[in-house]
Amino acid sequence: MEASIESAIMSLNHQIRKLEIQVDIIRIIKEICREIHQEFRSIQPQTRLSLDLDFESLELIQLILNLEKKYKISADITDILMRSSRGKEDITIEEIVNLIESE
Repeated sequence: MEASIESAIMSLNHQIRKLEIQVDIIRIIKEICREIHQEFRSIQPQTRLSLDLDFESLELIQLILNLEKKYKISADITDILMRSSRGKEDITIEEIVNLIESE
């Protein structure tokens, strides 16, 4: 029984960590939107940076700099985010959370 309790606690800690990252990312995105005087609609885990928020290279660089400062993200995540700005791939907030959380 102790093993199942420990497993449940670990699972909850994992979920809490993901939610903390998600809240941080949404806060950063809202700040960027305010700085560029862009209205933002509801920002959800499924929100896409390019298609839904019209983020371009400058906004993505701001996001990357903030994420690097807060989470020490790797070059791989930076590359994925920049590909989003070039229209090759769009990325959701949930995908960014998963990338950061898995590092």
